[in-house]
Amino acid sequence: MALQKPIAQPNVRILDASDARDHLTEVIDSVSDGIDEVVIERDGAPKIAVISYEEYQDIRARREKERRQQAIARLRKVAAEVSAQNRDLTGDEADKLAERYVTEVRRERLADSSHQ
Repeated sequence: MALQKPIAQPNVRILDASDARDHLTEVIDSVSDGIDEVVIERDGAPKIAVISYEEYQDIRARREKERRQQAIARLRKVAAEVSAQNRDLTGDEADKLAERYVTEVRRERLADSSHQ
């Protein structure tokens, strides 16, 4: 069994904004090569972190996955509440009600998108 090489952790460099601006090419190269993560400060306080685009994509994917999981949880909760409130509906009545709600949501989304 071959031993795996440990994954090297990037160094964290802290730069003030003017140094980062003066050495932007070096910052981009060291971050994109996985050598450094850079925190940029202004007036001694951290303002931003510079990470590789790959890491940024990973963060965005995790956020999207979390957003979807939260949306699914909310939908399941609403479905359970609606189901509890409408136990006396027939299947046809429930289908018509669901169709009406879907139509209303689509109209709202269309109205929202036209206002942006």
